[in-house]
Amino acid sequence: MIELRLVLRKECKKASKVFIIGHNDPDFDALGSVLGLGYIAQQLNDNVYLIIDKVKDNGIKNIRDSFKDQFQIINACQFNKLRDDDSLVIMSDVNKRELLAIDKNIDKVNNIIIVDHHALGPTTVKTDKVFIDTTASSASEIVTRLLTGFKFAYPSEIANLLMAGIVLDTARYSRNVTSKTHDVAEKLYKMGADGSYVNSLFLEKFDIYKKVHNLIVNETIIKKYKDELLPIQVSFSLNRSKPTTIYKREELAKVVDNMMQFEFDAAIAIGFISKDSIYISIRSKENINAAEVISGIGGGDSRRAAALVKSNNILEIEKQVMRIVDEAIMRMKKEKKALQEETLILELDASSKEKDANKVKVLKNV
Repeated sequence: MIELRLVLRKECKKASKVFIIGHNDPDFDALGSVLGLGYIAQQLNDNVYLIIDKVKDNGIKNIRDSFKDQFQIINACQFNKLRDDDSLVIMSDVNKRELLAIDKNIDKVNNIIIVDHHALGPTTVKTDKVFIDTTASSASEIVTRLLTGFKFAYPSEIANLLMAGIVLDTARYSRNVTSKTHDVAEKLYKMGADGSYVNSLFLEKFDIYKKVHNLIVNETIIKKYKDELLPIQVSFSLNRSKPTTIYKREELAKVVDNMMQFEFDAAIAIGFISKDSIYISIRSKENINAAEVISGIGGGDSRRAAALVKSNNILEIEKQVMRIVDEAIMRMKKEKKALQEETLILELDASSKEKDANKVKVLKNV
């Protein structure tokens, strides 16, 4: 964290302009962390721009617009006109190029800093300034720790959005939570975060609840991998009756979060988020490494992962994911069996040595 703080201070001060961006269709974690980094950058540079583009959720749009008096908020087209060779781009809550509104022009940027909590993947943007903490609950947690380190007194409005980012990514403090997460929450409360306001941001609309519930109940199939060494159940949720249905990322995330309340080792939800873009969301327990399952498609950590695929054949994508899951489970079975065999050999070897030692003792006593 100290190194990141030093790099941010140095690079923000020397840059002609600072641009901060989260992933497309931002959620509260992307929005909160971008605002927090924007506030940090404003203390170090006079030309700071937040790229908050391709926003689908009206609530997020309204919150974004409420900050237009405090920040210069632009879209991808404006970025292309404003950037120059000495510009700095800071990516927050994202490291994959396909999740950026400026994906076609990111290679033209000379100076990039990545601040994220998602694992690296094949499409991670190339830069030597990568600061990823997969143990953090969220990008908002990382940014709050940065603000604390800088000792900046930031507005309560930003504290609220950082708190919302943590609440979202921890599913209301039910997963990915450490002592640092609670420490950060305390600091946000001290900066004026309002728990009642944050909770109001997560009141669910009934039509969204129905959409998620119907996908879970009516469109989920379960694969059981029966094996005495590694019994595993995996759920696959996909709208097979109406495959072209458009979902939001957070709706698919809610599906897998709900499924993990039951006796599943992993839950996978697949759906279109636009006409030719398919989103895959995965949650898993210790028996399955979600990042390994999705490594050829996207990225994530060992318990949660997500991928964005350009395709219009969602049923074929599901088959690919199922095949990857099958192969990953087979590998884990082989590894577990090999480990058990190795342990047995070591135990037999130890037993044999003990018997030999006992024979020596008997001979000595003769």
